[in-house]
Amino acid sequence: MGKNNFFISLCIAFFLACAALFSLFLRITLILLFFIIYDLFIIDQLPRDFEISYWKELTDYRVTTAYSDYNEIEDCVHAYEKNNEKLYVDGTHGFWIIDYVDGNITLFNEKLTKEDMDAINSYVDTHSDTALKVEDRKNPFLNLRKIADNKKVYKDQMKILTNYSDLTSEEQEIYQRLRSPTYKSTAPRIYGFLFQPFEYLFRSLYRVHSIICPINSKNPLWTAKKPSASPITFPTTAAAGKSLFMPSSAAS
Repeated sequence: MGKNNFFISLCIAFFLACAALFSLFLRITLILLFFIIYDLFIIDQLPRDFEISYWKELTDYRVTTAYSDYNEIEDCVHAYEKNNEKLYVDGTHGFWIIDYVDGNITLFNEKLTKEDMDAINSYVDTHSDTALKVEDRKNPFLNLRKIADNKKVYKDQMKILTNYSDLTSEEQEIYQRLRSPTYKSTAPRIYGFLFQPFEYLFRSLYRVHSIICPINSKNPLWTAKKPSASPITFPTTAAAGKSLFMPSSAAS
């Protein structure tokens, strides 16, 4: 009788353990299913500013072109990194620095010559691609057309650097790190107010604060008072010319 009760208790405990494991497995499955549905159907519908797609394309959704509702900045991203509210991208056309909050873009490519820059500026200013075609034939792998198209879209909001010394020490370090063959990108692919809300919010608050209370010499609240350079003098009596703060014994 005792053995039967022990066997029944053991079966009940085994059944409860299996039920608990099945419940845990079901919860984990439902959570994973939720994230899969969120990633495939929900997150792709949210508005964003910049995105690095699964096909390694850097896209700007803030602007539209004559051919699409977005602008493709880079068509082949090799590596990317997020640092200090900026997205650093190493691609076919060079090293991109994207300020995804303000939208300022910087391209560094030391292979660009003075003739290349003149052709790009001529294309942006006159819309003539004659010089651009000539330079493209010299170096077809550089694809100046893509760089010139981006410069034409962003104009003054995009800077092109050709000298390594123009990069800051931090940018140089990131540039070398992204070009390493062992580097693995772990930064987010999508950037926008809904994906980095605090960074956008803090930048907006700082911008408003700068407008209301600009730090310059014209604002008396921010003007630093310079210390007086004149020596400290003590008042003296007119009759004897003695210091009021000097002891009588020393004055005599």
